[in-house]
Amino acid sequence: MKLKSCMTIVNPFNIKKSEVESDYKLITPSCIKDSKIESFEYGSVDNDKEIHSKYFLVKDDILFQAKGNKSDSILIEEDIENLLPSTSYFILRPDLTKIVPKYLQWILKTEVAEKYFEKNTSGATIKVIRKNILEDFDFNLPPLEEQKEFATLIEAFEIEKKETEKYLKAKEELIERKILSKYEVIIGG
Repeated sequence: MKLKSCMTIVNPFNIKKSEVESDYKLITPSCIKDSKIESFEYGSVDNDKEIHSKYFLVKDDILFQAKGNKSDSILIEEDIENLLPSTSYFILRPDLTKIVPKYLQWILKTEVAEKYFEKNTSGATIKVIRKNILEDFDFNLPPLEEQKEFATLIEAFEIEKKETEKYLKAKEELIERKILSKYEVIIGG
């Protein structure tokens, strides 16, 4: 199934970064860590121009990073008022009667998808995936109930991965503290 047949793909509104706090929250690639929103910046629009509601992110939208050195997909897991993506992204608005957002996010991160997008990028310095390339991405779409089962499995995996990473970080810190305290290693001295 082509991606465009199970969702709407929206080009983002061109909003500028603001150095001061504003009503608009802006998502840029630097706000994302491990496909999760870690922070946001503030944005501003010229002449207080009104922004159409289709440009604001809502729960279950997926941000697809189409500009930069990597492609990424970020699931919007909650409604955040006045949240807008930078122009590095496309907004994917899934038809929830056809596709489960978590399943779609995972599909967009598979090796098959990465190879497809890599093969179809343009730009020498900054890679760009055009909207028509994204729309024509072809993938297998199982029945909705099966997608929900996959989504549950994916969510469990993500929790386990996060917990494992936390455990390994704590273990690394413990080893480092033991070595430093036992041998009184002085850093930079």
